[in-house]
Amino acid sequence: AQNNQFYFQPEVLYSQQGEKNTGENYDELYQLDYINVPLLFKPYFSEQDTEFYGIIGPQVGFLINDNIKNQANTGYQDDEYNSIDFGALLGVGFSYLRTWEFEFRYLYGFCVYPTS
Repeated sequence: AQNNQFYFQPEVLYSQQGEKNTGENYDELYQLDYINVPLLFKPYFSEQDTEFYGIIGPQVGFLINDNIKNQANTGYQDDEYNSIDFGALLGVGFSYLRTWEFEFRYLYGFCVYPTS
């Protein structure tokens, strides 16, 4: 059994986010590329080697590229998105012998909308 049940787990992740809209006269793609840094608190639910755990914490994302392809007349342009995106992350995971871990995460973002 492990003695440590509580961990701080910082991460650095690449994420490609966006949406695709299709209409009668248009087919547009919004693509936002981020470097995301979640700062997670990770408590294990027991002292066993194989067990469930939770994850919770803030995430900050840094926009490294934004691109709009085949834009409809929406008024949004490239480079009009916030350069920093904040979010809150919540999840649960399963650890096998504290070596292999599988997680389900939910991220709620706060500010990815255009700045204008």
